[in-house]
Amino acid sequence: MQTTTERFERRVAILAKRILSRPRGSTVVYVTLQRTAAAVAERLSSKYGLPAVAYHAGMSSEHREWSQDRFMTGQDEIIVATIAFGMGVDKREIRYVYHFNMSKSIETYTQGIGRAGRDGEPAICESFLCSEDIPLLESFVLSDTPSKTAIDSFLEAIFGTKNTFTTSARGPRERIRESIGPNSLGKLSGESHDIALSLYDLSRDLDVKDTTLRVMLALLDLRYGYIQEQTAFFGRCEFDLLPGKNMEDTLQMLVAEHTVSDYILRAARLLLDSLSKPGYRRNAERNMFLRIDTHEAVLTLSEKFSMPHQSSAAMHDLFFATVELLQASGVVSSVRFSKLYNVFRILRQPEDIWRVAEELHRLMIERECRELHRIRAVMALFLGTENRPIGEMAPGHGSQCLARTLCAHYNEILVHRCGICEGCLAEQGALAETMALRSLRHYSLRGSVGSHSNSAVEKDECWQRMVMELPDLLADPLLIARFAWGITSPKISMMKLKTHPLFGALQGRYSYGEILEVAEKHKTEGPS
Repeated sequence: MQTTTERFERRVAILAKRILSRPRGSTVVYVTLQRTAAAVAERLSSKYGLPAVAYHAGMSSEHREWSQDRFMTGQDEIIVATIAFGMGVDKREIRYVYHFNMSKSIETYTQGIGRAGRDGEPAICESFLCSEDIPLLESFVLSDTPSKTAIDSFLEAIFGTKNTFTTSARGPRERIRESIGPNSLGKLSGESHDIALSLYDLSRDLDVKDTTLRVMLALLDLRYGYIQEQTAFFGRCEFDLLPGKNMEDTLQMLVAEHTVSDYILRAARLLLDSLSKPGYRRNAERNMFLRIDTHEAVLTLSEKFSMPHQSSAAMHDLFFATVELLQASGVVSSVRFSKLYNVFRILRQPEDIWRVAEELHRLMIERECRELHRIRAVMALFLGTENRPIGEMAPGHGSQCLARTLCAHYNEILVHRCGICEGCLAEQGALAETMALRSLRHYSLRGSVGSHSNSAVEKDECWQRMVMELPDLLADPLLIARFAWGITSPKISMMKLKTHPLFGALQGRYSYGEILEVAEKHKTEGPS
C-alpha cells in the first residue's frame, strides 16, 4: 500500500505514468465525483492510449452495464469509477487499485482496496493524497446539516404551532403553505390525520437535502413515535388519448367495448370530464392529453360518492382502479404519473414542538461531527497521527504500519509490521516526505492556510463583493457561508449560483466556521 501526494492538475499524468510503468493488469481507479470519472477515463484513453472506461451512477444503466462487462471480461482493462462500482462485483484478478481522490472514510477505503488480489497473487493499492480534496469531502457533510430555522419550519409544517394545530381544511398548515411554497404540503382530506409531503418541493423551500429530510422523518417515526409512514402516492396523472379522440369519444368507447360498473363509470366520467385539464402534445398529430391533480381527484371522489373523510384510502383505491381500467382497456394510449407525495400519519402531537426541534438539531450536528471525524480518520491513517479535530491533530511522522492501523480500526491485532506499506518503508528510510505531504499535514493542523480573525474575512475583497452583489443571501447566514465556501444545497442549485464567479471563492483561505461566524455577525449587527 502506497500514497502519492500531488496537486490535482498533475494527478492524471502521474496516474498514467504509474500504470504504464507497471505490468499490465486489471485496474480500478476510484474517484469522488462523476465528472472526474468521465474526465480521467477520457484523458487516459485519448492522451495515453490506455483502455480506460468510466463508471458512475449518472450514466444510463445500459452504459454502466457495458463498462462493467468490458472490465469483467478483459485482462488489462481500466475502469475509472465512483463508489457506485464495486457492489456485487467479484473479479479475482484485479492487480491495481488507485484512489485518485482521498476516501471519505476508512470503511470506504478498505472496501476499495479489498477489491485487489482476491486470487491470492500480489497486488498494488495506491492513494493520491492532496489537501484540496478535503474541503470537497467536508462540503458533502456540511451540506447535509440543516439550520435550526429550517428544522423549526419543518416541524411546524407537519404538526402546526402548539395549541393552534387543527386538522380542519384551513389552519396553520394552509398558512405554512404560503411561507414554504404551495407544492410542498398536501392534505388527504378535511378530517384526516395524514399529511402528504412532496420532499422535492420541501427540500427546495427549506434548503435541506431530501436525504436529510428522510433522516428527520425516520427519527420522528421510529425514535419518537410521533408519525407513521403510510403508502406514498403520485400527485399528478396524465392520460394520452388515442389519436383523433376527445374525452366524450373515450367515454363512449369505454361503455361500448367493456362491461363497466356504474360505480367505475361515474368515477371515469369525473376524471375525464370534470377533474382533468386538457392540452395538446406538440407533435404532428397534436394528440390530446388530460392532466389530473390526484389530490383534488380523491377529495372530489369522496364528496361525489358521499364517502366519509376517513375513507380517503378507499377513494385512492377507486381512483387508481379507474386509471388502471382506462389503461388496460386500451381507450387511452398511455398514462404517466409524477409529483411523488410521501404520506405520514400523525399519531400524537409533541408536547413541546420547540424542544423537539432543539433535539433534532442536536442530532443533526452530532451526525455532522461523526462524518467529519470519519474524514479525519483517513487523514490520520496516512499521516500516522492520532485522529483529532482538524486544527488539533498532533504532528505525526507517517511511519505507522498501515496494515496494523487498519486492523486496529476493526478491533483486530496484527502482531508484526507488514514491511511493504508506505509507513513501513518510511520507517526504513526508503521514502522521504514530499512537499505535498507536508501540505496535507499543514491542513490537518490548521484546517486552512491559517487562523484568522473575523475582521480578516470581512476585509477580504471576495467577501465584500459578495455583500455588494448578493445582498439577498445575507439574510440567511448558512446560505451565504455555503456559497462562499463552495457548498452546494437545494437552494443554491435552484438559484443557479454554482456558476457564479464568486462561488467557493473563500474555500481554503478561511475555515468554514470562520465564514459562518462572520455571516451570522453580519445578519445580527449589519455590515461593519
